[in-house]
Amino acid sequence: MQSFPRFIPPALFQRSSSSSCRDIAAALVADQHPPGELGRLVREYEQRSATVLRRRLPIEHIPCPARKVDVRSPDSGSVLIVHAVDCGQAGVKKTTASGFAIRPCPGSSDEDTMVLTCAHTLEEIVQIASSHSKSNGDKDVYSRSGSWVISEVDGQLAMEPLRSVLSAVRHADILLLSVGRSPLRTLPVSPFPATVGSTVYAHFVSAQKPESDHQWFPWVGGTWRTWMPCTITGYKDRRGRVAQTGTYDELTQMMFYPAPPPGSSGGPIVNESGTVVGVTLGSIRDYGQSRQQGWGVPAQDIYEVS
Repeated sequence: MQSFPRFIPPALFQRSSSSSCRDIAAALVADQHPPGELGRLVREYEQRSATVLRRRLPIEHIPCPARKVDVRSPDSGSVLIVHAVDCGQAGVKKTTASGFAIRPCPGSSDEDTMVLTCAHTLEEIVQIASSHSKSNGDKDVYSRSGSWVISEVDGQLAMEPLRSVLSAVRHADILLLSVGRSPLRTLPVSPFPATVGSTVYAHFVSAQKPESDHQWFPWVGGTWRTWMPCTITGYKDRRGRVAQTGTYDELTQMMFYPAPPPGSSGGPIVNESGTVVGVTLGSIRDYGQSRQQGWGVPAQDIYEVS
């Protein structure tokens, strides 16, 4: 018997995040609608799910030294995705997730930067907006909404509006977004899954600095981040059955240990070659187990649409 996965809830902005909160609030009340207006993004999410993009994602199983992710570096290559809606007297409501930029093959016609994240925080803000609209009769709630990518560039916070939803893999909780031309660092990706028992490094985010011997770095929104060494503990298919790498089994879920803290969903999981092999979604505890495990999807699902 298997329990249902628990999605990682959005982490709240804390401490040094106050300036980011003010920037978001200012954008929501501006005379012009934010370029990443949430209502339009939600419609695109509904319409463009499973859309196969013309921009093909290269396979970088063993990336060159300049491309590989260095888990010892303070520069993680990850970003913070914020969806926000102004609910009037109830205040600005937000959901957040991690994410990372990816680079299509050279020669693509569209040069906008692609950002990958989880889809469930977008669905959560839709539920919040819908509940507010029903309880307050506010039919125009999306006019005061937006979505942004917040990153750290040369030690400074950068906040960019999301331009559009490019595609989504709903069964895998994957969302592909566009932020226009951006200096965001892109990460290499490989569809080849990490083997069970191998070591991977998951991008963990914590609202407060954990008390541990592991090194944590200050990150955007007043949070803390690290590349946490994890062990792949297994894979499952869509029915929750054990799946094996190197076979024709469908690898829908990947499990790893230790489990990530809240706020890590949408973040990359890289192997020892420094390439992304999975995306963190949350944590899960199977029936009869005493400990929670990390839960995500293999990066091969990204190649369904790119």
